[in-house]
Amino acid sequence: MLFKKRLINILLVIFSVLVAIYSIELIIRLTQPSFLGTKYSITGDFSDFVNRQFFDASIFQKDPKVFRILGVGDSFSEFFKGEKLNYHNIIEKQLNALNHNKIYEVVNAGISNTGPGYYWNTLEKYGDSFKPDLVLMEFFIGNDFLEMNFDTKRIGLFIIEPVHMKRNPLAYLSLKKLWIYQFGRARWTVWWDSLRKGEGTFSEEEFLRIEKARLDIFEKRQRDKFNKLWNRDAGVLEKIITWCNQRKVTLVVVILPDQLQVEQKLCQTLLKKFNIPEKSIDLYYPNRTLINYLKERNVHYLDLTEPLQQAAQSKPLYLVRDTHWNIAGHELAGAIISDYLQKQHLLQ
Repeated sequence: MLFKKRLINILLVIFSVLVAIYSIELIIRLTQPSFLGTKYSITGDFSDFVNRQFFDASIFQKDPKVFRILGVGDSFSEFFKGEKLNYHNIIEKQLNALNHNKIYEVVNAGISNTGPGYYWNTLEKYGDSFKPDLVLMEFFIGNDFLEMNFDTKRIGLFIIEPVHMKRNPLAYLSLKKLWIYQFGRARWTVWWDSLRKGEGTFSEEEFLRIEKARLDIFEKRQRDKFNKLWNRDAGVLEKIITWCNQRKVTLVVVILPDQLQVEQKLCQTLLKKFNIPEKSIDLYYPNRTLINYLKERNVHYLDLTEPLQQAAQSKPLYLVRDTHWNIAGHELAGAIISDYLQKQHLLQ
């Protein structure tokens, strides 16, 4: 009898805890975004741009005299956006300095935490409204191979939700899928890292952990896995290419290297810390895979890896322990892209 009572009490406690957890979960979902302290999210709608005050529907009005470049990208496109020091702003400024009796406009439709699948979503839904003469698509080697499809959305800053979550309601029973778990875990990680980081966005430990995760796609032992992932997801690039070809809009893919590809010292630090033999990695295999794909389809591309490597030998191009460019990096990238567009006669 005593055992039965204890068992009932334990079950009541477990039930009460579960009720409390899912009650808090419901409150978070109903009060979002106020509970999360942000109105920003990524849903694939035009509100993603409006809420961030990047632009509104007036952007769809285009002067016939303007040559419009539509830039799609991720956080590299969003950094320094408000200060007009982003590489898109640099491109626009340099092109308009040509004085060719033509007005050049670069519409920066980049949003952080997105990838090629999101770029395709933007083109499919709003591309015709933007009326671009040229699409400048950013492809970040660091994570775009892993985030090709737009199959997850972000709620606020810390929560990732599958786009088709409603198709699998039982997934909500998983602790890791709960918003309260994701929010709490992320805030804890940010707080804990803030105690150790000193100068820079991340602590040394967290920064190297991020870069180590990105190193996987360069490891030769992971090549079969990489190729399988690429063959499965590369179709989203085909959709972007087809969209541009059907409208006779020039597509230029700008390949952004990961910081570990640019800075040899960082790469050597990673190999030493995680005991990875140098001969077991190929830092250019992902680039070659993408470039061969684009060449076969006659798509214009510009790989920034080599010029950034050369420039990084004399000055820092990245924010301190952040993985994104500093202002010098954006200025250099903007100048290289602007020069490429001119030399390839893509501004007609």
